[in-house]
Amino acid sequence: MHAGFRSMHVKQMQLGAKWEPSDPYLALPLPEDEIPDLDKLPSKQPPSPPPTTPAHTMSGHHCITLAAPPPYFDGDKSKYLGFVDLRTTYIGAYQLEFSEDTTKILFVLSYLGNKAGTSCTTSRWAMNWKQHNFEGLKGIKAGVTSTTFLEELQRAFGDSNAEQVAAA
Repeated sequence: MHAGFRSMHVKQMQLGAKWEPSDPYLALPLPEDEIPDLDKLPSKQPPSPPPTTPAHTMSGHHCITLAAPPPYFDGDKSKYLGFVDLRTTYIGAYQLEFSEDTTKILFVLSYLGNKAGTSCTTSRWAMNWKQHNFEGLKGIKAGVTSTTFLEELQRAFGDSNAEQVAAA
């Protein structure tokens, strides 16, 4: 308890004054055996912001995860097809969130690098790609599509023989 408040309260009690709480909820008469339900009292704090990630629901009752996001891709060509597969699965599972080319491109760019966030082949490629295809803070230049972006990514990191091996 704050010392100033305590000394004021003690003086009031010594003078016979009735203590009046500043918070109206403290003045509510409660039966001695009843504990107030704090969830039912109005909160003085602003409500919590909504979650930053969309909740995917089934029939509006159950949250489900349709697909796991892809791992970071650091440029290791032996892991490229796995990255492509998981990226495609994730974007396909959440089609509503990825209806725009810009969203698809930014999502893939965010996974080009390593988990530590240090410079690597793909993070440098992504930085170079953004320098050539972004218009400052306006975003991606007009005419750039997710198809052209993914083709450039394939040329840079895909194994030219991998598709032939996978088809065999």
